[in-house]
Amino acid sequence: MALLVSLFCFNFFACFFSCRFCGDFSFCGIREFLFSYCWHDLFFYNYLYKYKEFILMKVQGVFQKANTSRKLPDHDFLKYWRVIRFWVKKKYGLGTPDLEMLLFLYSEQIFNKETFKEYEELMSWDLKRFKQLLTDDFIHVWRKRQGNKATLYELTYKSKRIINTIYKKLNGEEISEMAFTNPLFKSDPSYMEKVNRNMIKKMNKEIKKPTS
Repeated sequence: MALLVSLFCFNFFACFFSCRFCGDFSFCGIREFLFSYCWHDLFFYNYLYKYKEFILMKVQGVFQKANTSRKLPDHDFLKYWRVIRFWVKKKYGLGTPDLEMLLFLYSEQIFNKETFKEYEELMSWDLKRFKQLLTDDFIHVWRKRQGNKATLYELTYKSKRIINTIYKKLNGEEISEMAFTNPLFKSDPSYMEKVNRNMIKKMNKEIKKPTS
């Protein structure tokens, strides 16, 4: 606005001094300037000022958009996946690669070691992974080796229950906030445990919220 006033004053005095040189100091001359020249310029400068504001908003990433209706996404299963994964790993003592392996094997049902090794190629190298999962009772032998038939394995009841619980939580089931069932709610949590349990509270509150 200050720029517009300055430009108006500049044009006015320019006209005034031009009238002084030509000897026309009549009111009509100044009136003609105001209505035929200055106001035209003012509209022009006002346009430039608004255009400058638009460019500034564009640079800053701010746009005035028309009101539109918002549609909720059809699927939102993974919104709190990070929180659920952290909780599962803490509760059952699983690492991320081990958990991902159990998720893969869940629908395989019966599998051999070759199937395990094939998917394991996607993960960081760990020579003891298969044996550790076997020792910790996450997988067990379904059928021992018979002649040229390889040993077959399956997930234990414990593993199936873990994966089933994960899918229930992803589908909107609440996570317990009781310390005796959820290690994140113990009395002396670490920083990461504290921020994750705060997010669990938020997640549970969102689940309890009635849907319209």
